[in-house]
Amino acid sequence: MIAVFGATGKVGGKVAAMLLESGVPVRVMARSPENAAPLKTGGAEVVIGLLQNGDDIKTTLDGCDSAFLMTPMNRNSDNYIEEELAIGRNYGAALKDMDVGHVVYLSVINARDNTGIPFFDSKAEVEDSIARSGIDTTFLRPTYFMENLYQQVPIIQQFDMISLPIPGDVPVPMVATEDVAYAAVKSLLRGGRASEAYDLIAPKDYNMLEVTDIFSRIIGRNLRYSEETHEQGEQRMIQAGMTSVAARDYMKMFDAILEGRIGGDRNRVYEEFNFNPTPLETVIDTMTRVLAV
Repeated sequence: MIAVFGATGKVGGKVAAMLLESGVPVRVMARSPENAAPLKTGGAEVVIGLLQNGDDIKTTLDGCDSAFLMTPMNRNSDNYIEEELAIGRNYGAALKDMDVGHVVYLSVINARDNTGIPFFDSKAEVEDSIARSGIDTTFLRPTYFMENLYQQVPIIQQFDMISLPIPGDVPVPMVATEDVAYAAVKSLLRGGRASEAYDLIAPKDYNMLEVTDIFSRIIGRNLRYSEETHEQGEQRMIQAGMTSVAARDYMKMFDAILEGRIGGDRNRVYEEFNFNPTPLETVIDTMTRVLAV
């Protein structure tokens, strides 16, 4: 049995689905039966609980050989960093009491590099909380998700435009969530090897002018790229539901990309787990068909 936390999210949902398709027994934790209904229909065992409750984590882990862990960013809270660290401590405490052989934790690129990006640097502390449990751990450290471009769909639909707070010619390291989930599944099925870490970055970076061109070709419309100011980017994120604190911290990530401080080993994870990276064109094609852009 493999426990999957965050199974209603972008990566965790794919991890659970891939494991179920492989015939592996899966247990997931969800906030409500409604959220978990598709996974239950797919064959997953469901625990209703919260990551903020250590006992719920233990219930989910009980009897499992391995687990996929993640710490969600609560963008609706000004205290989202402390909330994430508390979840990390809950994982660490629960794992010390459970007979779990191996865990995979969804961290972030450059987590150990003191980037000054709060929701990057916090992942290092969570990694430490999990590592102190003494359990074999694989840390997956992905960069910017290609699927984050879903947030551009309303702008495309209204203005035939793509807009982010970064110059159009600056390369942005990205990765498909499909690739992150695949690496997680391969690691879970292989088993633990003490402590190991893998960066997840597509072999090619894409700047936003290239992204705009790919969108234009796929949907058959002539889109343009418009660089946002930090203030415009923050306001757009706040309007989308982020707190001002989270939006301001998110801008620090774009600053780090602009300064070339985001990056890592592009090839090792693909070589280790023997798979080909998903190109951005594939992700955008799927995105535009699903959302009927």
